[in-house]
Order: sequence, then C-alpha cells, then structure tokens
Amino acid sequence: MKRITWTFAYFSAIGLLTVAPFLPTLGSTSPNGPEMVSDTTPTLRPVQLADELVLLTNDPSFPGGSKALGAYFDNADLYPEAARQIGLQGTVQVRFKVQPTGKLTNIKVVQSKGAILDKAVYDLISNMPAWFPAHRAGMAVPAYTQLLVTFRLNKIGF
Repeated sequence: MKRITWTFAYFSAIGLLTVAPFLPTLGSTSPNGPEMVSDTTPTLRPVQLADELVLLTNDPSFPGGSKALGAYFDNADLYPEAARQIGLQGTVQVRFKVQPTGKLTNIKVVQSKGAILDKAVYDLISNMPAWFPAHRAGMAVPAYTQLLVTFRLNKIGF
C-alpha cells in the first residue's frame, strides 16, 4: 500500500484565492496541475511518502486559511530583486514537514528554477508562522506537504 497525505491546491486570481481539492488516485497523479498567473502562486499537491496508506482526519493548514496563505505569498517584497534583474522566473516546488507543534521542518526544494528563486522559497517557508498540524484519530501528527511557488515577471508594469 502507498502512504499519501491529502492536500489541496491553492490558486490566486485577481486578488481572490480559491481552493480546489486534488483527489489523487493511487498510481496516477497529474504532474502538471492547473496553474494561475501571479507573482507568487502557492499550490499544495499530494506527496507519496512511504509504503502504507495513512488517512488524516484533517490536513495541515496555514493559519487563517487559504486567503491568509495567498496574502503571505502576494507580498511584493518576496520576488528577489536579483531574479527580476536577470529575468529569472518559473515554479519552484518545495516539500516540508508540519510537526504536531505546527513547526515546519525538513524543508527541501524538490524542483529547482535557479539558486536565487530556490533560496527565496526556502526563506519564505522557513519564516512562515506555525501551521495547524494534521490530525489522525484526534491527535496531532506530523505530515509532509508540498507547495508550488510560481514567480512570474509582470510585463504590465504593476
């Protein structure tokens, strides 16, 4: 059996953040989920962890929900100036573990788009406030989750 944590995809569009659940099937998940354009767009995806299926009562979540997570990533200061100057953009995939205390550990860039953006995402995740942990059978448990953070140069001048 496969161990999977269930997560949700977060998309930002014109200042509004909507939540669309990804319900993965064992053995087949789409590597290219839907993506909306924004300076930084967080996306949570399912993560395969081990050889057993662990169903969580609730998934780890950012305090304040999806709107607060979107606001955290919509901060204009998050796009590194060095990346803007050289025109570096793309999506960085990062994986981390939410401990029962809500602390984020084991932060790892899974898919890189360059050292500058990787460091920016690592710093963003490591400086996040404590998350609400996942629960199983009424107890807080550690759980991995994954974010896709998209950096896009805004060609319109905003």
